[in-house]
Amino acid sequence: MKRKAVPTLKLMALLILTVQLSLCIACDTQNSFVEVQNDTFALVTGFKDQSTTRTTINDDPKDSLVEHVYVKVFNDSGNYLQVQEPIVGIPGATEMTYSDGKWSATVKLSSPASGKITFVIWAESSTLGHLYSGSTQITIDPAYQNTGAIVIPTKSGYSVGDIGPAGGYIFYDKGAYTPYYYDYYPSEKWRYLEASPKDISNNFSWGAVGDYLANTVSDIGGGVHNTDVIVLKYPYSYHAAHACKDFEANGFDDFFLPSEEEMNKLILFYTSKYPENPLGLQRNFGTANYHTSTEISSGTNWVGLFRENSETKEMAYLTEHNKSSAYIRPVRRF
Repeated sequence: MKRKAVPTLKLMALLILTVQLSLCIACDTQNSFVEVQNDTFALVTGFKDQSTTRTTINDDPKDSLVEHVYVKVFNDSGNYLQVQEPIVGIPGATEMTYSDGKWSATVKLSSPASGKITFVIWAESSTLGHLYSGSTQITIDPAYQNTGAIVIPTKSGYSVGDIGPAGGYIFYDKGAYTPYYYDYYPSEKWRYLEASPKDISNNFSWGAVGDYLANTVSDIGGGVHNTDVIVLKYPYSYHAAHACKDFEANGFDDFFLPSEEEMNKLILFYTSKYPENPLGLQRNFGTANYHTSTEISSGTNWVGLFRENSETKEMAYLTEHNKSSAYIRPVRRF
């Protein structure tokens, strides 16, 4: 029995309808089950006119102090994301512009972003250095809608807990820009300590076991001195201090192995950041020993142990360790 032929016009209409339905179903499926990604973001600075003492960037007229405002985007691992038109000399940065009492920018990433991303902005003056900072974190998932401008609150200077220029947490502020008395160049002033966003490795020794240098220091600011001393003493072996000197993160290569007291400040910061959950430390540290650059004897040095002490209940603490392999968390100062 022959099937009845479908008229040509009806057949075309049926085909068009089928294609339209297929496209709509595909769109609905994509929106429902595929992670939404974004590569272009409109940003604007917040906290306008909330102070008359220039505690926020929007309180400070463009022609007064601020000369440049930059923004970088970091992923959840602390690495900056590439942008389509980067600024020469500042990898991953986009410059913001001033208009109508606020700073704004459109950031165009080289690739779509997903998951948790953090926008970090900072303002500079050629004579006064760093003036303002701010950050905002968003999560790009199927529920996220990239509409309107993302507002970034700002404040004067840096604070402990802010994300620093290299993408890690600022864990210490000494209150003023001053040099360290052991520095080779006393004109190099610094104020903040920033931890790198990640470890290097757990496979580096401190130095030669059985050899006592006797001239490492413990105080804050001494990590640079210690690192240089260790590298000069053992120039042909690749150890923790050497690895820190070679480390680079987000365009910065001025890291060093922290001293005993610098590690203690790092411990205090992270234990206060996760006061109710010792395991929260694992978000940034392994439950292991982390070298400092301060030695104790010919066979031992101080380390930070990021694991709960069963007796004192401290979530992380300083302890003595032999100069064998341990984890490394480089730090920098600025």
